[in-house]
Amino acid sequence: MFRDYDYVIATLRALDEDELRRRVTDESRSSGYRDWREAARINRRLLARPPFPNEHFIDVTAGPAEEFADRIAGLT
Repeated sequence: MFRDYDYVIATLRALDEDELRRRVTDESRSSGYRDWREAARINRRLLARPPFPNEHFIDVTAGPAEEFADRIAGLT
């Protein structure tokens, strides 16, 4: 599909499911998404599969958003 393109995929996932649940259920989240069971199911699928070509898994369990943004910007 992307054969003729240069691309990088950054997939964010949390290694700590309790932290994922805390974030999803946090009432201050602007997205309004609160289905932590579905979020955990999706996250478990991400944790179980190998990366696609040119895909990088980024653990967002802990750390500031700026750190994750810098890591993503540095992917090649």
